[in-house]
Amino acid sequence: MAGTLLLEVATPERLMLKETVSEVEVPGAEGEMGILPEHAALLSELGAGPLRYTPEGGAHATSLSAAAGWK
Repeated sequence: MAGTLLLEVATPERLMLKETVSEVEVPGAEGEMGILPEHAALLSELGAGPLRYTPEGGAHATSLSAAAGWK
């Protein structure tokens, strides 16, 4: 799985997304974060805004809309 990472997006009710991706940009509670393969495991509160990721082998980013988390 070199060059990819596993992205999981969960709500208190269910797992929304579980996909192998090549990069992720998330709206963190204290600013936007970019995450690339081989990054340390991360669990973070989200801020409101677009969550963008590029699926494995994909040429274009996909977006989700995130609302503030853990409130």
